[in-house]
Amino acid sequence: MVSGTRPHALTFLRSLYNWALELELLTVPNPAVRIRRFPSPPRERFLSVDELQRVMSGLPHLPAKARAYLLMLLFTGARRSEARLAKWSDIDEHTRCWKKSKTKNGTSQIVPLPVQVMKKLESLPRTAEWVFPGQHGRAWSAASAEKIWHVIRRRWGLDDVRLHDLRRTCASYLAIHGENLPRIQNVLIAASLRPAFMPG
Repeated sequence: MVSGTRPHALTFLRSLYNWALELELLTVPNPAVRIRRFPSPPRERFLSVDELQRVMSGLPHLPAKARAYLLMLLFTGARRSEARLAKWSDIDEHTRCWKKSKTKNGTSQIVPLPVQVMKKLESLPRTAEWVFPGQHGRAWSAASAEKIWHVIRRRWGLDDVRLHDLRRTCASYLAIHGENLPRIQNVLIAASLRPAFMPG
């Protein structure tokens, strides 16, 4: 058995074997399932004050969907997939709450939405059940969101910033502003606080 395989290569390898099994090109179990992942240190990147100002200054110049999506990530600490898969039926405009029907932990959660986020969501056209629709009636794909972010981050001089770092930025600035660990964890689990660093 091979050990020390890097996560991205292993994920690709497993997917490749699964694809071959679905097409009946292979008749043996997926051999990549038993390969151990290469340990990698946790990423601790979050935006500095200067970088955050660049983001906030650049947001008004983005297409409406990308602008609303990035604000949702920054203001709520939501995961990328949670925001992409949000449905209009999950959004209550009167209470400004977003009900995540299913999170990474498999539970539902209620997330209060800041006024800034709610206003941007209300400006989006409702052409599908999804808040951020993609093609063919589906939700916005992860690949499309990442592709747009790749262009945006280069334009703003944030080449090494990933979309997931926006979630980490929310938690980091809460810590800087004196929030305790349980409360920060609550933000990342239930996204129930508005980041204190965001302008009104």
